[in-house]
Amino acid sequence: MVSCMCKPIVLSTGEWVLPVSTWQINDGAKAVVSVDHGQSWQVRGAVNVPELARSADEHMIVEGKDGTLWMIVRTKYGIGESVSKDKGYS
Repeated sequence: MVSCMCKPIVLSTGEWVLPVSTWQINDGAKAVVSVDHGQSWQVRGAVNVPELARSADEHMIVEGKDGTLWMIVRTKYGIGESVSKDKGYS
């Protein structure tokens, strides 16, 4: 099952980013990006929420003033987080 529960964002570069989940699998919390205003989409990166902590892989992405991407994910223990310094590739 694939789901986009949370809102997309537009990065300072103009790229559109959707937080897309493929529920209950490894690397399920994905950043899917469009560089052409939604004409095409590509998975840029993903975060693996460990199975014991995995809830629904609902996640949000926020761009910091320094260009880093901060992903927060709903987990069984609360809120998990991941930071990318390369626009979501890692």
